[in-house]
Amino acid sequence: MQSTLAVAALFPIGRFPGKSRWHETDLFLSKGSPFLPSVPVRHAVTFSLLAVCSSASAAAADGVAFFENKVRPLLVKHCYECHSQEAGKRKGGLLLDRKEGWQIGGDAGPALIPGAPAGSLLMHSVNYEDEKLQMPPKSRLKPEEVRVFEQWIAMGAPDPRTAALAEVVKKKTIDFAAARQGWAFRPLTKEPLPAVKQKDWPRKELDTFILAELEAKNLTPATDADPRTLMRRLSYDLTGLPPAAFDLAGTPDLPGYIEKLLNSPQFGEKWGRYWLDLARYADSNGGDRNYTFYQAWRYRNYVIDAFNRDQSYYEFIREQLAGDLMAAGNIEQRRRQMIATTFLALGPKMLTERDKEKLHLDTADEQIDTIGRAFLGLTIGCARCHDHKFDPFSQQDYYALAGFFRSTEVVMGTRNGCVNVASWVEQALPQPEPAMTELATKVERLELVMRLKVERDFMAKVGGKMSLKNLPLAGVICDESDAELVGDWKQS
Repeated sequence: MQSTLAVAALFPIGRFPGKSRWHETDLFLSKGSPFLPSVPVRHAVTFSLLAVCSSASAAAADGVAFFENKVRPLLVKHCYECHSQEAGKRKGGLLLDRKEGWQIGGDAGPALIPGAPAGSLLMHSVNYEDEKLQMPPKSRLKPEEVRVFEQWIAMGAPDPRTAALAEVVKKKTIDFAAARQGWAFRPLTKEPLPAVKQKDWPRKELDTFILAELEAKNLTPATDADPRTLMRRLSYDLTGLPPAAFDLAGTPDLPGYIEKLLNSPQFGEKWGRYWLDLARYADSNGGDRNYTFYQAWRYRNYVIDAFNRDQSYYEFIREQLAGDLMAAGNIEQRRRQMIATTFLALGPKMLTERDKEKLHLDTADEQIDTIGRAFLGLTIGCARCHDHKFDPFSQQDYYALAGFFRSTEVVMGTRNGCVNVASWVEQALPQPEPAMTELATKVERLELVMRLKVERDFMAKVGGKMSLKNLPLAGVICDESDAELVGDWKQS
């Protein structure tokens, strides 16, 4: 019977290799078989196909019955509250009230793989294998309920619910072509000047737009301010300080006064504050351990100096993102570039986070979020968990950026000898050669003084009975799980 079916499956009924036409005579199974009657092959195949179809239909019916009796009640009881169209909720972008819902899946992809329970996200979540993905979130399923889902997926996840997803709840994708038409993403264009009635009032093209808005609201422009009033306004706007009395005395020179204000140190102090707010500048970490950023003032002065030097915005951005990787013409420029990268190290960080990999990823996330807000005016940090809901920024874009910033060392090691309390990376600024030589000499002297003090205190403690080879040495705390121990060490 098996050989007959194999032949029938490979070749047309009654046709064999080497034959060029259909045989008119029927081929029979062996008459010598004690179990099978003499049945034509074509009839045997027909009967076999009918049996297979009947068996498949029965299996499908059993699968549907299993779903209706076992699986659907569990979905209704534990899942529909947050993942059904009727409840009006689609948490995580996932619907479980129809087959197409789990096939398309949510933000993390298809909910299950028919025939593969071990590789299905549904089993991963109901087994509580990940503390961040546990379903149902309020109470864990009973073991027998988990086995129902496992058995259902293993049999191919039969599901008779054929209702299609409504268009309003289908998973949305970003239409980048349409997004580029948004006003914020189009290049600047020169707009035509609006028509105005009082044509002699505008002095610059910008005045025409202001006047058009005033006339649209039936308003008239105010009269020109006198020179001293303008000087007072300019002083507050450019430096945040009132004008000096001697500046207001005598004949006003507005162009000269403006240049004086722009060249004053107070100009950078006034306008640099706005950038320091964007850069989340502070003199301490904040977060769980509010350690002091002893060198943060250098970045503050760098920003003030950049405004006062009228540095190009392009270079201003490059230095803060990658100043340590840029070429420098002299030591002073190199110092400025390294200080600029403090931009990446600022901001609150959870230094006591025991999961160091999470700390690194959280640090990269904070950097990406700050860069999006400061440089792009976008909240791209939202894309850490899903495609952005409003801006054309996908989760894939986010992790492409995260790859760059994860490779940047910002926090590492320990702080003040506290185990599991991370610290930020500090690097010595380059110094002119004479200063470097003097600094190296001071360091050598300090190390010698510390060594002599340790030896003296140790000998006083043991009464000179122990060898100096047994001196207690400074210990090393390592919180990297993949660190390799090399050389001779002793437990401290």
